[in-house]
Order: sequence, then structure tokens, then C-alpha cells
Amino acid sequence: MVSVLLAPDMAQRAILMVLPMIEKLVTDGVVKRGDLAIVILDPLEGNILGQKSLGDEGKWEHDYHRLALHKACLAGRSGLSSRHVAQLEPHRLMVGDTKHAGGVNFNGIPVGVSGVQSYFDEMIANCVAAAYQALCIEAMVKIHADPSRDYVE
Repeated sequence: MVSVLLAPDMAQRAILMVLPMIEKLVTDGVVKRGDLAIVILDPLEGNILGQKSLGDEGKWEHDYHRLALHKACLAGRSGLSSRHVAQLEPHRLMVGDTKHAGGVNFNGIPVGVSGVQSYFDEMIANCVAAAYQALCIEAMVKIHADPSRDYVE
């Protein structure tokens, strides 16, 4: 089963929409560093639809990409944020899951962010997922406007 609206180009567009906000957080010193990884997963297939790394990965304190991926996987599998699972439903954790916040399942769109304070990781993940959802809705508006289409293709 594959969603016709969840596409890698749309995922990258969603990330690019949020980048100016992230850059402002870094330049204003709101977040503790400029090293960050973002991962968007396909909720049906579980594969990576979009990703972005900021900063010099060779100098990262941790493997933020791996952490972001595991946060997104946990959120996708549970349907909850990684914060919620780790703090309120730890019985859902499996071997290899991360204990860190920053993974969200925003209306079925799993996104993980890692690199800054966990609450800002989570905020950024929600913003990316909301941008992605908006792009999907925009695509659906065009489909609805086409009187020759009764089905999504």
C-alpha cells in the first residue's frame, strides 16, 4: 500500500519551508547548537521520505541522524510522540528504541528531529510534519478541483 501524496519531493519541500525558522533559532541562540538531523518517514512503508542534516556531521557530538530516525520510527510505530512513549507508556519501548523526545506522529506523519534540546527537537518535528500535511492538502485541493478525476492516482 502506497500513498500517492506522500512523496520524497514533497517531504524535502516541507523541510525547506521550516529551515528559515531553524536557522533563526540557531542565530538567536535559542537552541544550544546548529547540529541537527531531520527525518520524515512514510507512515505506510516505514522508509525515509525526506531527511536533512545541519552542521558538520563529522563534528557532531552524537549520531543525530540515527537518533532522529529512531525517534521517527518509534512515533510511527506507536502513533504517539517519542516523549509520550518514554515518559508515560514505557511498556511500549522495544530493544533499540530511543529514550529521547523529538519524534512526533502528526496526523499520521512520523517525523524525528535530533540535535538540540528535546523540546525544540519536538517543536521542529511538529513544524515539519505540519508543513508536510499542508503540502498534501494543497495537492488534494487540486485533485478535488479536477472534475474529470473521481479517484486519486
